[in-house]
Amino acid sequence: LILACDRSIVMQTNDMKAQLWKKGAYGAPGSARGLKGAVMGVVGFGKIGREVATRAEAFGMKVLAWSRSGVRDQWSSIEVAASLESLAASADVVSVHCAADKAGPLLSSSFFDAMKPGSIFVNAARGNVLNEDDLLKAIETKGLKVGLDVYSEEPTQPSSPFENRLAQHENTICTHHIGAATSQAQGAVGEMVLEIVDEYSTSGDIR
Repeated sequence: LILACDRSIVMQTNDMKAQLWKKGAYGAPGSARGLKGAVMGVVGFGKIGREVATRAEAFGMKVLAWSRSGVRDQWSSIEVAASLESLAASADVVSVHCAADKAGPLLSSSFFDAMKPGSIFVNAARGNVLNEDDLLKAIETKGLKVGLDVYSEEPTQPSSPFENRLAQHENTICTHHIGAATSQAQGAVGEMVLEIVDEYSTSGDIR
């Protein structure tokens, strides 16, 4: 999603399918930043957040992390954000990897207002971790490039009509909550289940 947002992959593909050649627009200076040297803000630094940080560094990105419980595994190359707003203000790309808060959306207007104009925001964690209206406003006012795999309300059926203002916005790239829907990911989940069962059977400990 991050790469697709930076290079407007979906928009380019749609134009090509509509028989439109728009190299002038998509190849114009500033139309895509590129990832090398950019700051990746990782919201939530659990197992998934750490894996994302590893991949971000492979692209030559600088990683800035924030977690509710603190960033316990501090790598020498990773900077820890003092607050969500400071992360938003410093990041060129924000990727969310934390659970929703029972008290309400974790990310709202104060966070999105702090983000850089034209920066990238990706959420593949939980739809209700953010205020969708506030994100929609930020897209309109700050030109954010947004990639989403999760939404505050989702159909319960595998195939269904779906109305969501963010999903239908022309400047968002959206998928169907399928972040873990690969053979590789499902295999990893199966291995983790076996590890948990084995650990419980030998020690009685539950992760």
